[in-house]
Amino acid sequence: SGHLAYVNSRALKLANIDEDTKDPNYYRDPKTGKLNGIIAETAVFTIGSLVKLPPTCKLASLCRDTLNTWASKGCTTIFDAGIGSVRLKQDENILASVTSVPIPVRFYGALAIQIAVTTALPPITLGKVKVQTIKYWGDGSTQGITAALSSPYLNRGDEKGQPSYPSDDALYKAMEPLFRNGWHLMIHANGDAAIGQALRVYKSLFEAFPQKDKSIVHRIEHFTVTENDDLIKTAAELGIGISHTILHVFYWGHTFDKWVLGPPRAQRIDPVREEVEAGALVSFHSDSPVSEVNPLLYVRTAVTRLMFGRDDEEPLGKDQCVDLLQALRGVTINPAKQIKMDQDIGTLKKGKFADFVILDRDPRSTPGPELDKINVVQTWMGGKRVWPA
Repeated sequence: SGHLAYVNSRALKLANIDEDTKDPNYYRDPKTGKLNGIIAETAVFTIGSLVKLPPTCKLASLCRDTLNTWASKGCTTIFDAGIGSVRLKQDENILASVTSVPIPVRFYGALAIQIAVTTALPPITLGKVKVQTIKYWGDGSTQGITAALSSPYLNRGDEKGQPSYPSDDALYKAMEPLFRNGWHLMIHANGDAAIGQALRVYKSLFEAFPQKDKSIVHRIEHFTVTENDDLIKTAAELGIGISHTILHVFYWGHTFDKWVLGPPRAQRIDPVREEVEAGALVSFHSDSPVSEVNPLLYVRTAVTRLMFGRDDEEPLGKDQCVDLLQALRGVTINPAKQIKMDQDIGTLKKGKFADFVILDRDPRSTPGPELDKINVVQTWMGGKRVWPA
């Protein structure tokens, strides 16, 4: 996921990490105090940058295979929210190679803040990919116990995680130059402490630059833990887009409930109904490879809040379920607005691209728990069938 990884002693040696290393992102055995091969956050990127990758042409071929798989799931537009997070030039070369031939989806993305040039003006082009967004990371992973919470994790003493930026001022200074230059900003924030910090900084930016482009929907990725109800209200009032890894509910809901957060916090992770009622713009994403690209499974989860292998059990936070139309908006027009592409995609309308899917049954007459069993028969992009090719 980029937040946790498992490495062997050879990898640690290549990174010049030994028992004298003080960085807490290299975890240690609680009994012996020795390095145990579990690494987190910045350590993942440090060692990840040492991994030798296959040739660009091979990676590009694998990427095109993946894009075809995603087209088979009904996707017509893909947004990569972390271009260059480990290797900018390699990512740029891969994107150029992938897009050198026709692909079955539109491809947009966000440039990782680690390699962003603060004086640059948007948009820029990497390969044939238009980039007008900058991605920040405000904390870590909830299930990895590195997200920044306002209250401690379940059964972990005072452990609450830490924001990536030590203060609001530090985050403001990182975001201000790019915000001022007209970039669309997005920040990863899972825990409510990190979400709160992101919202405070967005508010400060909006106040400092009241003439900002109102067509840009700046956003927060994940928005997972919301112990404080005011976070949702504030996001809606500021016009901040919220994008959930909704399969946190499906795959990790039981884990969050029993081992990570405990009720009632786990019951209201990804609180979609409250957000919709507050007037927030909500979308769903995969955070691939954290969860698979499968829009109909996202819709099913938003409608039912059922957890993996637990259809006969109580849903996780059933009062956060939304109706089918709201769920479908979370994978169509709402994300289109969040990436500033709603003038072209997200709905079928005269003057827009003709992007649509043909399904083997009508979702409106399909029981909620069976929505993910609907098959995509055809995917069309710009009025042309792209899957099956």
